[in-house]
Amino acid sequence: MSASVERELKLLAPEQFELPPMDDVLPGVACGQPRRFELDATYYDTKDLALARSGVTLRYRTEQSGSPWTVKLPDHTNGKRHRSSRDPGGRS
Repeated sequence: MSASVERELKLLAPEQFELPPMDDVLPGVACGQPRRFELDATYYDTKDLALARSGVTLRYRTEQSGSPWTVKLPDHTNGKRHRSSRDPGGRS
């Protein structure tokens, strides 16, 4: 199982904004062409939506790599969400 702290920040850019070149931002990192991935996610909750009301997200998502199950828990003290992923098949 792996866990991390996630902070979500949404930004708005002007319509004319163009992303600057990102090559050499970090040593050894190179940029490539965008790739498209198709993900299939199923979110779970109780009948009375107790998880959503509490700020909890429980998701099963198929993807090319990584853990399919993710739970995100709120931390009301600093605006972060704690994320934990688990793969019952051992690929955590």
